[in-house]
Amino acid sequence: MTKPLFVFGVARAGTNLIAGMLNAHPNVELALDPLLPFFKALRTALLIASGDRNLQAKFPSEAPFQDGYYDSQGYRLLDLVLTGRLDVPMGDENETLSAAIADRAALEAPEFARRLRDVNGQTFTDVLDQVFDRVSSARLSNVVWRGVKEVWTTEFIPLLARAYPEARFIIVRRDPRGIVASLLALAKKNPSQAAHTISYMRHWRKEGAVGAALMNDKFLDGRVMMLSYETVASDPEQGVKSLCAFLDLDLDRAMLYPIQGTGGAGDGNSSFGKIVGVSNISVERWRNVLSAAMIQTIEFFCGADMRLEGYALVGSLPTLLNEAITEIVRDADLSPGAWRSDFGTMEANLAHEEARWRLLSGAPEALRDADEIRRHFLFESYFYRLRAAVFPNPQPAIS
Repeated sequence: MTKPLFVFGVARAGTNLIAGMLNAHPNVELALDPLLPFFKALRTALLIASGDRNLQAKFPSEAPFQDGYYDSQGYRLLDLVLTGRLDVPMGDENETLSAAIADRAALEAPEFARRLRDVNGQTFTDVLDQVFDRVSSARLSNVVWRGVKEVWTTEFIPLLARAYPEARFIIVRRDPRGIVASLLALAKKNPSQAAHTISYMRHWRKEGAVGAALMNDKFLDGRVMMLSYETVASDPEQGVKSLCAFLDLDLDRAMLYPIQGTGGAGDGNSSFGKIVGVSNISVERWRNVLSAAMIQTIEFFCGADMRLEGYALVGSLPTLLNEAITEIVRDADLSPGAWRSDFGTMEANLAHEEARWRLLSGAPEALRDADEIRRHFLFESYFYRLRAAVFPNPQPAIS
């Protein structure tokens, strides 16, 4: 009997590379990115089931996935997903969801997409079971792990884990400077792929907070792996060992040469050109392609979280807003590309970012508002972990 496997991450984080490595193992079969419409429909169903009309109005079905910051409704939506169930009833989208899933899958694997056009069911569990059944190939008798690689949807892990007790989950993390460099290069080649850089930064930060919460969840003990893209790219043999150990698989050096699986990745999917095998060529490329102002902006939004995850900053912690950062944010605000997930004005967003740094660096006696902490950090436990990592001896708040 095969077991479900999910690979998650922010887009441009190296998830295609990890999917390709896994697909090169004879006991793994992964499909690439078919379920974005599924998770959006599931989010809507969870909102309807909650009966919270304010949340339903705030987050319509067409809204992009949210980072959850700076509005109490943001972290309430996050809590709703984290505590939700997969077996909620299908709504009116039952008739259209299979086509949406197939259309999404067709971007990477047209043949696989054709097998998805008849998936249906009374609940979201029914639909996902059928998607898994169609992730198959000539290797069917050898497959131990079968599943999907997805982006933007890491917070669905607890819900999936409750539905599939044998499932395991891999969260791919990458330096946000590398992610933004990849996004900007992709947008230059294909303007339709442009997106709001600030939303990317905030989603990266959110995934780190969610991942930390999942790694501390006893229910998920041994079932979730946080995997560094840089570690795998720089030491692929160790990356193979880590993946195989996590999935209880025999080592297979074929994983050093990612292959095309059921919608899987045939290469590193780099925005800068084709990469053969596993290479560290992209690990530090951001240093040569990002402007100093963009680097400073990324570190302003993500610097504390980067420190926590072991990413060295170019400069000191950028706790104060300056004109260079403001200009980058203004440009992103004026040209957000295909999507953005922030609901406030540029000025409001920057004010919240400054408040975030004040909370991190402020004196402990000033920290009394749990809602404020959650709005700025999503989880109280993550806030204190972050604070201890970057300001072990906090001073009075920045004025």
